[in-house]
Formats: sequence, structure tokens, C-alpha cells
Amino acid sequence: MERYCSNCGRLIPIDSKICPYCSKKIDTNEIPIQPKISKKDDKTGVIIVVVIALILIITTIAIAATVYVYTSSMMGTPEVGGVPVISFMIDDMDNTLTVLSIDGVCLWSSISIVGEGNLPTGLVSQGDKITDCEGEITLYYKPADVLLGSYTFS
Repeated sequence: MERYCSNCGRLIPIDSKICPYCSKKIDTNEIPIQPKISKKDDKTGVIIVVVIALILIITTIAIAATVYVYTSSMMGTPEVGGVPVISFMIDDMDNTLTVLSIDGVCLWSSISIVGEGNLPTGLVSQGDKITDCEGEITLYYKPADVLLGSYTFS
């Protein structure tokens, strides 16, 4: 039969007079019961919660930093000669801006770029890519001199 040390809580032989772990003298009249585990000794739950929270935070940051969608603000209606609305997906890994959608008709030659990046040619279409983007990129719709959007690449 065994008992628990009332000082350190470890399992010791029933006939021990001194705990072999903490060297405390054992009261032989003591009832051999399992000690209560203090909250400061049981940190497993806290460690699990912290690890899960860190994984969620890191995953969220990685997804947000890699790809996010930006929709340029609409300054008019394409049908009445306004500014086309173009939605881009930013990919920091490939340094590209990809056209997700376009409302209206627009030629790439009517868009000016301030910053580092290569514009495609022809009509702006879904899936077109502005490549080799670096630093801050600003796009303007030249006919109306309107800002389409500003994007920052790391």
C-alpha cells in the first residue's frame, strides 16, 4: 500500500518515515489520501488555450497578409460615362494585382499607374494581372482623373 506526502503530494511507500522527494518527516498517524492538486500546478489547460490562440492569430495574420480583396470606390455609373468599378485581389507572394471583376468597359491604356508594376494591354477583363508590383501602387482612371485605388506591397 502507498500514501501521498502531505508536503509535496508525491506517492510514497506506506511505511516511509521521511518523504524520499522533499525530505519532510511523515506523520504515521496521517490518513493516506490523495492530495488536492493546486491550480498553480495544473497549467495544462492554460497552455492548451494559449497554443490554440497563437495558432489562430498566426493563421489569421498569414491569410490577411497574403491575399485580401480591395474594391475601388465607385465615382459614377459606367452606363452614363462614369468611372468603371474594378475589384482587385492583391497577392503579396507573387507581387500581383488580379482583376476579380469590372463593372463597365475600360481599356488598360486609360489607366495610369504610379509606382512599380506592369499593366496588361487591351480591354480590362476578369483575371488580368498587373505584375511585378513593388512598394506603393496607385491606379488612376485617366479620362476622369479619378483614383481607382492604392495598394501597398511588402
